[in-house]
Amino acid sequence: MTETTVLSLLSTLSRMDAETFCERWFDIDQLEPEVKERKKQERGYRAKCARVLSTVLKKPYRTVDSWGARFEGMPDDSKATLAYADALRVQLKAAPDELLNLFLEQRSNKES
Repeated sequence: MTETTVLSLLSTLSRMDAETFCERWFDIDQLEPEVKERKKQERGYRAKCARVLSTVLKKPYRTVDSWGARFEGMPDDSKATLAYADALRVQLKAAPDELLNLFLEQRSNKES
């Protein structure tokens, strides 16, 4: 796959809000709405989401936590980052060894 192809694919990704990202990250996005909502109300769910978002977006936990109950105050530029991170998550699920090897190879080349 060429760099142009990758960039073209990335440009087609839409932005992703934090709530959708968390639903997908914790594999509750395909549940019935009532069940999904119950899962979101479980103790610790929001804190786990905030930790994941903080890590993925490289933002302090307190900043992410201040974005609102459902992270509705997240800046728009972070929505693009979440879309990219979700695409990578999907790819890692599909071919984890291939991507891990590619990452390690790229990292090794940078350190050389």
